[in-house]
Amino acid sequence: MGTALNLINQSEVVLAGHAPSWIHVTLNYLVPYLVASYSAAKNEVGRSQRSGSDPSGQR
Repeated sequence: MGTALNLINQSEVVLAGHAPSWIHVTLNYLVPYLVASYSAAKNEVGRSQRSGSDPSGQR
């Protein structure tokens, strides 16, 4: 996902011969990872609460 976002967001800068903003490059990889991780963790907590078990697998 980060590569696609970088191509979309930084293509004009790179094609103009300038260096990309490394903060933006980093964020284009980091933000999707963090959103997916948060979503997966929230899903696991919700699933464990519905089933009555501890997210760590202990009861």
